[in-house]
Amino acid sequence: MKAYQSLNKQRGLTLVETLVAVVVGLIILAGAFVVFGMITSSNKLSNAEQDLTTTQLNIKQLYQGQPNYTGLSNAVAFAANVFPQDMATSAINVIDQWNGAVTLAADANPTEFDITFAGVPQDACIKFASFEFGQWVSLTINGTNIPQTQGTSPVTVAATACVAGPNNAVVWVSG
Repeated sequence: MKAYQSLNKQRGLTLVETLVAVVVGLIILAGAFVVFGMITSSNKLSNAEQDLTTTQLNIKQLYQGQPNYTGLSNAVAFAANVFPQDMATSAINVIDQWNGAVTLAADANPTEFDITFAGVPQDACIKFASFEFGQWVSLTINGTNIPQTQGTSPVTVAATACVAGPNNAVVWVSG
């Protein structure tokens, strides 16, 4: 009889042991979500940078030999297959990695063109300030000029220009 009673007492986990295991599991799961979010954010930024570069190069190639970029629009670029496939489903619906509108246009100086990403989140907005630093004619974030000359800190200016949330407009001017 005693042997049977001691076997009964040894079965299963206590309530405290179960709670500790659940808490540890939740901590591990929360950490996994944080890491996943950071990886996703980094991938979106990397893809957006690649989309920007591809679009810029394709526009330059399209207008090669032309005196200027007059007439450049999303419709013209879409018809010429300028946008990477993940950006454009139609000439009306051209989006960045965060589903913000992307707009192409000839600049006020027609020998240059503008690429605008709207709806960029704050963290990506700040990082965009140093992307291909010095390779752009100009870069503005929410109307603030981001210096493109050596000896300046574009990240510092962008940190002030970029607002919280996904409401930032970034405009690159290329020649």
